[in-house]
Amino acid sequence: MVAFRREQARQFVAGFDLHRRRILEVGCGEGYFLGLLKEAGAEPMGLEAGASAVARGRALGRTIHQGYLEAGTRLVEGPFEAFASINFLEHAPDPVDLLRGLCGNLVPGAPGLVEVPSFEHMLECDRFYDFIPDHLSYFTESTLRQLLERSGFDVISCSRVWDGYDLAALVRRRRPFEARTWDQARGQLVATLKAFCRTHGTSGRGLAVWGASHQALTLLALADAAEVRYVIDSAPFKQGRFTPVVHTPIRGPEALAEDPVDAMIVMAAGYSGEVVRILREEQAFCGTVAVLRGNALEVVP
Repeated sequence: MVAFRREQARQFVAGFDLHRRRILEVGCGEGYFLGLLKEAGAEPMGLEAGASAVARGRALGRTIHQGYLEAGTRLVEGPFEAFASINFLEHAPDPVDLLRGLCGNLVPGAPGLVEVPSFEHMLECDRFYDFIPDHLSYFTESTLRQLLERSGFDVISCSRVWDGYDLAALVRRRRPFEARTWDQARGQLVATLKAFCRTHGTSGRGLAVWGASHQALTLLALADAAEVRYVIDSAPFKQGRFTPVVHTPIRGPEALAEDPVDAMIVMAAGYSGEVVRILREEQAFCGTVAVLRGNALEVVP
């Protein structure tokens, strides 16, 4: 076991480049694994609820704080760059609450090592005597993965170790959704649409849009694209209606022949390529065509 744990600590530290990085071990007991993490080159700190274990660990020179994690708990020493939890999660009264508390004390993307007894091993070997009062939860690979993922972690790997007795999972704290990138994309695309509409909608015969999809309607409203003369859509149930906010009429494809324009914005999602073909080959449209691709307008030949 000494050799196994030493190699486990070494691989964890080396595999995630955690040399001189701050690692939190949750439920560290007297800090045996802390010593191996330190030996591997990391800067570990332990968190342990049991006062006697904390006292014994400190007497051995290990950095251990007494406490327990719950959702909303913030450790003054945090946030940490990695974590470990060795045969502790099965003792937690509420594993999700504990893991969410842990998640809040880690930097985004922080790796972690979680190990618990394998319930599959108990089932395979009829180990009825492995049910003990202080093990409050029992995990298969599937249920451990589900628990970790619903608690804010992405599972990198999960496998049986120590002759199948335990399950070891490598995880990362899931990076939170960053809305600022969406806001930047919105600002850039709306500005592009406004500029295109000003340029092509105020000269000659003006411009139209092909596609009354939810994407097109959203973007036309955000850009306040009053310069658009009409929107074309081949779906009969949309024709004869108006776009929200800007109140641009929605017409059928015949509108292009009845009321020609000099420019067209195609916002038809997966049908955009087909629409461009119809414009060029069937409608013989020679004006400017711009297609919404991703978050940009691409002018096509």
